[in-house]
Amino acid sequence: MRACLWLALLAPAALCSAAGVSSRRPVSSARSSRAPGPGSSSSSSGSRRLRAGEQANHADLPLGPVSLALGPPATAAAASTRSSQVGFLESTILGLLPSAVLTRYLNRLWIGGGTLHDPQTLMTTEDLIRREGYPVETYRVRTQDGYMPMLIRIPRGRGEGASKPRAPDTAAAAERQEQQEGDGDKVRRAAGDKERPQTPQAAPQDKGPVLITHGVLQCSDNWVLRGRDHDLPFLLADAGYDVWLANTRGSTYSRSHTKFADNDFRFWDYTLHEPGAYDLPAFFDKVLNASGADKLHYIGHSMGTTIFYILGSTRPDLMSKVRLAVHLAPVTYWSRIQSPMAKRTFQAAAVLKRLDMPMLFDNYFSRSNRSVFLADTLCRDGSPVQTLCAEVLFSVVGSNRAQLNASMLPMIFAHFPAGASVGQVAHYYQNYEQGVFHQYDYGSEKNILKYGKSKPPEYQMSRVSAPVAIWYGLNDRLVYHEDVIALSKQLPNLVGLHQVKFPKFNHFDFLWAKDSYSLLYKHVIEVMSQY
Repeated sequence: MRACLWLALLAPAALCSAAGVSSRRPVSSARSSRAPGPGSSSSSSGSRRLRAGEQANHADLPLGPVSLALGPPATAAAASTRSSQVGFLESTILGLLPSAVLTRYLNRLWIGGGTLHDPQTLMTTEDLIRREGYPVETYRVRTQDGYMPMLIRIPRGRGEGASKPRAPDTAAAAERQEQQEGDGDKVRRAAGDKERPQTPQAAPQDKGPVLITHGVLQCSDNWVLRGRDHDLPFLLADAGYDVWLANTRGSTYSRSHTKFADNDFRFWDYTLHEPGAYDLPAFFDKVLNASGADKLHYIGHSMGTTIFYILGSTRPDLMSKVRLAVHLAPVTYWSRIQSPMAKRTFQAAAVLKRLDMPMLFDNYFSRSNRSVFLADTLCRDGSPVQTLCAEVLFSVVGSNRAQLNASMLPMIFAHFPAGASVGQVAHYYQNYEQGVFHQYDYGSEKNILKYGKSKPPEYQMSRVSAPVAIWYGLNDRLVYHEDVIALSKQLPNLVGLHQVKFPKFNHFDFLWAKDSYSLLYKHVIEVMSQY
């Protein structure tokens, strides 16, 4: 009977829109509201375009002890007390209802009362990195417009142990290894992903810094969920790169501002333009200054590519500091959105933005501890509705059962989505509606006040002069492959256009495919080594 109830709730949701709008208090770190201090780190063409010659003014800010309020506590009751969010799974379950209104009432409900099956679902990026035996550092920078987004650094690989071959895959060897490595490695191997080959190699050379930027509604967590043998940041660190994971404004770890708290609607008053025009310049400066390098590699997934193109258009001087930009599933505008759920979600954001009621609707799909509990309950191995959890994901990004490790679903939904402003998502829909990659269109009257003309300025792709290598998938329902090919023709310094050699490769397979190493990451690292 219980299974039938969840089936009735989830089945229509997998086919309909999930326009979930968050409530007043986003999930954030315990330090997100602390006042900034002097710069330090802790170990363990646009709507606000810079004037000619103007440089970003930002300073590093201290973090203090690195322990986020997200946990990991073992009980859902403890988790649920930290957030009044209504997240992705709740919004999806309620997809046929006006969830923007129901948010206010659902915030009063208490969901919990049991022990999480896997407390690791509440791990932070830093926890996930430490679990794998890597050093980790955190930095908070200050952008020109007062935001304080976070960078998370893996300064080096695991040392000599990272280059040693693993023991043979026998039951006895596996048991001995589990005793030596602990529970974190048990969870990683139980995930079922295929590992990279382990061969002896010399200590890696210092190959300089690489800045990795997430997609929309994501954060740094999504790059490190699976472990050292699978995730790109760990592979790069072991290959000799100084790895930096970006967290753009509004995502889980970047909810700080010099003036506004993250429950102030003014905090969320930005579109796609500001992360590209302000966050990325601040990230570039910090990465280069801390590493002592004069150039960096850049890797972006989805929105991480969009804001790079905005950076190139608004700050072309920074393109000379990029050795190579690796763009995974790049997007500027769509000729089509193949996912009905994604399209309706974007539409909902556009409607909310047009209502111009920021005090009611300011941010979208922030991380929810209720979603963590629901994912842990519904999507875990043995759940009768685990398949429907996968279908919710596939309805957005494209179906690929062969590359999805279903055991990872609780971890995926615990860390995705990670929040964005309504303006970011609405900006994407404008690009789709108008078929032009331009700054946000506020309407002719506001455009004149903001831009000095009735139409918003277009981003100039000709200014994106850094070398760019692109990878795309044919089954990506969010980023249509013909749009990627059209985009590639606008880039003045395209050095590679690569189709992932797996016909069902979807938008999230760039992060979580079982064969991500052999299908993608191995080739990315090979190309990066040439620059």
